[in-house]
Amino acid sequence: MTAVIGILNKRAVAIAADSAVTISNGSTSKILNKANKIFTLSKRHPVGIMIYNNASFMETPWEVIIKIYRQKLENKSFETLDDYRKDFIKFLRENNYFSDEKVNLKSFAIYVQTLLSTISEQVINENSNVRPHPLEDFSIATTLLIKKLEEYKGAAATKGYCEEFKDYTYEDFLSETEKVREQLYENYFEGQIISKELIEKLNSTIYEMMVHSEYLKLFTGLVFVGYGENDLYPCLSSMIIGFALGSRVRYHLDNECVKISNDDYSAICPFAQTDVIDTILQGAAPELEQIYVDAFRESVIEFQSIILNNIGNSNLLLTQQIQSFDLNQLLHKVVKMVEVHKHEHLIMPLLNAVNTLSKEDLGEMA
Repeated sequence: MTAVIGILNKRAVAIAADSAVTISNGSTSKILNKANKIFTLSKRHPVGIMIYNNASFMETPWEVIIKIYRQKLENKSFETLDDYRKDFIKFLRENNYFSDEKVNLKSFAIYVQTLLSTISEQVINENSNVRPHPLEDFSIATTLLIKKLEEYKGAAATKGYCEEFKDYTYEDFLSETEKVREQLYENYFEGQIISKELIEKLNSTIYEMMVHSEYLKLFTGLVFVGYGENDLYPCLSSMIIGFALGSRVRYHLDNECVKISNDDYSAICPFAQTDVIDTILQGAAPELEQIYVDAFRESVIEFQSIILNNIGNSNLLLTQQIQSFDLNQLLHKVVKMVEVHKHEHLIMPLLNAVNTLSKEDLGEMA
């Protein structure tokens, strides 16, 4: 499990993290259990940063990157917390030490290899008689891989754009990655004759995933906390970052910047694996809530069936009305009622309690 959290009220923001991080090169990974995830972003001003998931960016540890940025920042400050985040991204983009062409293409290659391995594994799991890598009849595997790639492409297109890839064209992608794509495909499929259709589907799917916020677990979460010069109360801003390609950094904002105010006087913001914290906040484990919803659905369907059996053929109009009953609408209403109850009777009392905590108590709670 890995988790970080920020707890805010008008007096302060307290942050806490576990000590496990992942060091990964795409094919192998190692978990470190004594890693530091919390750093000061400025020597002179109350701004901090937390990391979770991958501990490195473009093969450089985040700890090193943050240290260099802190030295570069010196006494400089910004009006808002979000301005610190923007300046940090600018620092990553402009510093070639972190994103030269060789490291760029290597990171891209790891991303593609991870995608190919993930998709092949899913095809094998869903089709026990098929081995797409390698396979005697590669045409069968090609059909299955194309279908699975289409699913990934469609799912990626529903997600938001990475901030710096909104104007990144398909032609840009083909030109920039030409050096590695063909070799990657040849190496992965071990000399099989790859159809033009499969190549095109691979290219278009990877492109859609690159421009949209699909990271295949190859990402780091960055959480900025603290005060800008014009911030009366503490703020929190989070983002997800993958890797750089050319002069662009793949990232997107994880949520709206949390700003404490007279209307929003406290906040609890968990990241990474949030199931345990969500259980505390909402009074029940999220997976247990889904079990309740599924059980309610099955009960209504069973009750509906019992009524229809008792009616038999005696009342055709009533039978049609029961059969046309909109179960999804009822389920939506039930879920909404539960959400309202949780907010009013569980979440809000806890946030009201957080509002009254001292700085020391916030730290203890975090």
